[in-house]
Amino acid sequence: MRRIDPEKERERLEKLHSGMGEGELEEVSGEWLSLTNTAKKALRAEMERRGMSLETIDRLEREGAGGPEPAPVVVRRFGDLPEAWAVQGMIESAGIESVLLDENVVALDWLWSNAVGGAKLLVRGRDGEDAIQLLNAEQLAEFDVPGLGPYPQPVCPQCGSMDVTYDGLDRRVTYLLFFLNLPIPVKIRG
Repeated sequence: MRRIDPEKERERLEKLHSGMGEGELEEVSGEWLSLTNTAKKALRAEMERRGMSLETIDRLEREGAGGPEPAPVVVRRFGDLPEAWAVQGMIESAGIESVLLDENVVALDWLWSNAVGGAKLLVRGRDGEDAIQLLNAEQLAEFDVPGLGPYPQPVCPQCGSMDVTYDGLDRRVTYLLFFLNLPIPVKIRG
């Protein structure tokens, strides 16, 4: 891993900030708590040089010093990775940072998934409620696709549920293969 020279980084940030408009600097100052110390010093220096208000920075520093960050929260557990990656993408598209714990263990040997409790999706403690609310949100029955118009979600013709899968597990063949020490799921198309 390449080590960053703090002096070169400070110079790079000073040059970057000097080319920004005041609105852009205000926007960057809103992310104060996530900046490195070098970035904080460079941003503060540029804002002081321009005579800009440092109210936002001072307020965020006071709030950040108010106590430790809440512990990360597990918002969901997954037995398989494709679903975990899809949900992580949905969470991150909403602007909530997340990480998958035990992802590599599950990827290496899916039989270990139950032993480690599956892949766990973690978010910051302060984002936990928002992430859970997003995951528990009701599915839209219809949404608009740009250029195509409204798109209705597929529903089960018998019960009307939107939790639809088109293929199931052929249990007899899969269990037979499992007992022959070939853990291969065999799916049937329905």
